[in-house]
Amino acid sequence: MEMRSDEFTHIFELTREGFPRKKAFIVIGINTAFSSRKRRDSVRQTWMPQGERLLQLEQEKGIIIRFMIGHSATSNNILDRAIDLEDSQHKDFLRLVFEFALALQEAGCFSVIVECVLAPVAATATFALRILMIGIEVGPFCIG
Repeated sequence: MEMRSDEFTHIFELTREGFPRKKAFIVIGINTAFSSRKRRDSVRQTWMPQGERLLQLEQEKGIIIRFMIGHSATSNNILDRAIDLEDSQHKDFLRLVFEFALALQEAGCFSVIVECVLAPVAATATFALRILMIGIEVGPFCIG
């Protein structure tokens, strides 16, 4: 699933007086690999809310929990299609793309931490965003 900044509009709530008040906005990203289906299923069965409970947590509390994964080196190959199928069933993935980092910035985040993202993608995001980009094993263009 790719996100847009308008998908985070539920992070505001109204006070009793009718004025907007920001809710907490927390993204819990669980790094995963294409081959880690059993681990993801284990997380789903133990502590990660599913279905309506996951959506309710986002809308009421401003807490987003997703498995984070990039795209395979070959566009739309069997690995990408398997993740797309799994996401259509569970709706609990965020594909690590530049647009997601931009959506987080527009939603009010002060920084983005990425790990094991291709260096050109990390560099593009670092130079395009106004917020701090912290990178782990992503090349020299991020802090970290």
